[in-house]
Amino acid sequence: MFAARDILAIKLVTGEELIARYVSSISQHEITVDHPVVMGQRSDGKMGMAPALFSANLEKPVQIQMTSIVLIAPARTEVADAYATATSSIVVPTSKILLG
Repeated sequence: MFAARDILAIKLVTGEELIARYVSSISQHEITVDHPVVMGQRSDGKMGMAPALFSANLEKPVQIQMTSIVLIAPARTEVADAYATATSSIVVPTSKILLG
């Protein structure tokens, strides 16, 4: 299905769109992800990310029931890069050629 650490876009039956890092599929009924965030439009019109669960310990994996998912796919590169920057200490470099 997906490889461990893939960054996924997940559309829920509620209409929310999550971005999360794939951990595993223990069964055909659920998937386990790390650091789920909700995509949404900010007041300035740009897209932003917010924690999907404000009261949970997001240092531990989260399970999502497959019956709650409408669509699931690898996240677009620019979304995956923004997610990686927002959820870790890794800063994704911009692709520029360095001249010496």
